[in-house]
Amino acid sequence: MNTKQLVTLLTGLLTLILTAHAGAEGEPLHYGGCWLKEADGRYFNPKGFVVVMEDNAGDFEYSAEDYRRMVRYGANTQVIRISIGPLAAHASEAARARYLERVDHRVRLAKAAGIRTLFKMTVYGLRRFGGKWESIYRADGENRRHLFAAWGIIWRKYAGEPSVVGFDLLNEPFREHGTSPLRTYEDVVQTSLIPLYSALIKEMAAICQDKWAIYQPLLVDIEDRKNHPLPCLPIAMPRVHDRMIFAPHGYFETAAQHQSAVQRHQEEVKSSGAALMMGEWGRQTYDVNDTDLTAQLNYTKLYAEIARIFDAAGMGLIKPWFTGTRVTLTLSKSKPLTWSVFSDATPTGSAERKYIMDVIARPFPLCVGGATVQSYGYEFTSRIFTLTITRSEPSRGLSEIYVPEDRHYPDGFSVLYNGDVALARDRSQPSGLRILRAPASFDSGRFRFDAERQRLLVDGWSPGEGQQVLRILPGIQSSP
Repeated sequence: MNTKQLVTLLTGLLTLILTAHAGAEGEPLHYGGCWLKEADGRYFNPKGFVVVMEDNAGDFEYSAEDYRRMVRYGANTQVIRISIGPLAAHASEAARARYLERVDHRVRLAKAAGIRTLFKMTVYGLRRFGGKWESIYRADGENRRHLFAAWGIIWRKYAGEPSVVGFDLLNEPFREHGTSPLRTYEDVVQTSLIPLYSALIKEMAAICQDKWAIYQPLLVDIEDRKNHPLPCLPIAMPRVHDRMIFAPHGYFETAAQHQSAVQRHQEEVKSSGAALMMGEWGRQTYDVNDTDLTAQLNYTKLYAEIARIFDAAGMGLIKPWFTGTRVTLTLSKSKPLTWSVFSDATPTGSAERKYIMDVIARPFPLCVGGATVQSYGYEFTSRIFTLTITRSEPSRGLSEIYVPEDRHYPDGFSVLYNGDVALARDRSQPSGLRILRAPASFDSGRFRFDAERQRLLVDGWSPGEGQQVLRILPGIQSSP
């Protein structure tokens, strides 16, 4: 038996073991939109930011303080945007080693802060790429070989690292421009993109079986988007791996378009059994928006509407980018724009775009143990957050709910649980949570607030069947 056959045999045995283990417990690897099972049996919902290796002004690095800030903005996940070029296509061994060290620095800082890592592979660093997607789609394409080689480096490096949880296989794929005649979008999806993803996922699973494989749809050519209801093509991926996530990008102008996109994407994942995450979301901002109050109010309203839609679907959400605005972009004939969440001209930013961050940093559940999330949502006008769960057995570890008190509850907040428990967070008496009312049997030690990380921690839910409801209200109040 050669090495390749041995790897295949061991991978198959591991798959059987994992499947039997999951089946014995009766618990899926994910549920809802994007509740992903962890090794300890809890489920987490990816929330966080795209972290880049460089901007148009050059390379830069993040600090431990940047990751502490991400946590306080509600992040439990980062997506590091890496490139084929410096990993496999063009770099010398020394340059590649330096690039990997910079990548690993971000992974280590995130892990220390309690943030998980996903990777996203881009083509931006490929020299003379020029939209030549066929060089990736063709089985004998040079850039296809570079893509597999780049991923191989990352997969082998992080196969045993639990804080690295998944890999977004190819960022924003297009069909190739300039071919004559142009292949149809459907042809590219069926004969190129799906086979490419399938081959990548199988190779990934042979190296790191327990990681999540993330895939994106084919994008419609920019000049052709008026002829399509969404700027991406439907994709019905087969179930190649037990751990798959569909991660389209959502940059639509209206809430109705976001709602339509979510409904279509929910149908698309049925073929693959994948979880559903917005790999990037949130409209780009233009220079004028930083000084125009009306424009800012409109942005906040749109972001709040689409956050409600995504939260109702239980989706993971990753916002680009956790950077300052050293350089703006100009796409086609548009005004200068950016997706950066900070407006100052420093690499990782410090002056937040509050009209965006007030929505990004809203209450939501991050990790839930011993329960299944039925629904959650935050009402911006009343500042009321509601979480509905169904308790499961056994209770596995802490549940974490992001509660940005500095932003949304400067007057304190109350936690109402199942109609008979009321707890208060009084910032004038910063001693945690105090009981306003509760039955004699209530163990107040199960609920506590981590002010540094802005997390409400729940160490076990109440016994009993049926739904349980937790609500967070502004101020100190013992009833709705």
